[in-house]
Amino acid sequence: MAATIFESVPTKFMKGIRNPCWREENNILCLPAFFLAGFPKAGTTDLWAKISAHHHVVHSVKEPHYWKWRQIVGDGSASTMWDNHKWRKYFDFDACKDHGPPYVIADIIHTILPNSKILVILRNPTDRLYSDYIFFGSKSKTAETFHNDVIGTIDWFNACLQIASHRACAYNQEEINGKRQLVRLNIGLYSVYVRDWLNVFPRDQLMFLRLEDWHYMCPEILPKVYAFLELASLPPSRITEICSGKPLNPTRKYAGPMLKKTRRILDQFYLGTKQELATILEDVNFLWK
Repeated sequence: MAATIFESVPTKFMKGIRNPCWREENNILCLPAFFLAGFPKAGTTDLWAKISAHHHVVHSVKEPHYWKWRQIVGDGSASTMWDNHKWRKYFDFDACKDHGPPYVIADIIHTILPNSKILVILRNPTDRLYSDYIFFGSKSKTAETFHNDVIGTIDWFNACLQIASHRACAYNQEEINGKRQLVRLNIGLYSVYVRDWLNVFPRDQLMFLRLEDWHYMCPEILPKVYAFLELASLPPSRITEICSGKPLNPTRKYAGPMLKKTRRILDQFYLGTKQELATILEDVNFLWK
């Protein structure tokens, strides 16, 4: 996949244009100037909409999943940071199981676009998982079915740990002992993915947000986002207008709240990755206490 991508873009881009662009016959093709590389059900849709409200940002399809499907458009895909599920197709699992894929999407993007700005919005992984489970399923899903599927998927993950490293299991979505994940448990192992991106990109090219802060502090955070993306500042009245819009793509409520026993299990499962994330980012807020 990477070789095909490298063959489809030039080694040099046009000068004087913010986006990485090049001419191909009578067309001008461009790659994204920035990435919103967050996680599903962590606020990416709402953040993307409010970024796109800036008059210097071209409106585009939010989730082209460019680095999965190779469409050339601006990228707010909620898969970019973590979804390398085809890695076992390109790398031998037995040879890599002690560490996981030797290269991930971060390496590909950095090779082509080393100056990219990357926005990452995160959510308490326990809450993210439940919202993900309910949103991408039928109304037959309940808090009780979620609990049972969490137990089954933790068993699946522990079985993976018997044969591979924690990082390899975080990136793994294949069957273990004939079973697959029933919930997308691995997406919430944020520290694995964040560490991989920080291994190739300088820290000042990534901006990390929490959904819990974004919901209540949009007027304070949005100008910082624009500044990070090197966009012109907007008047406070315009910031207020943008932030007053109803949050997009909210969590579905029909299944009721998560069971307390499920929350205790998930909070314990994610404890280590939250501690590591808080250490990496030097911010205790990412413990989600």
